Amino acid sequence: MSNRDYRLFLHDIFESIGRIEEYTRAMDFNSFSSSPMAADADLP
Repeated sequence: MSNRDYRLFLHDIFESIGRIEEYTRAMDFNSFSSSPMAADADLP
């Protein structure tokens, strides 16, 4: 396991969530689901 402080991991996660929201804000479900690039980038 990493010696990195867990708060830094949480910060990274929240930052990524913000980017995902920004990148997909204008997409509806149909455009999101029909875009493999968007789905691959957002879904684990």
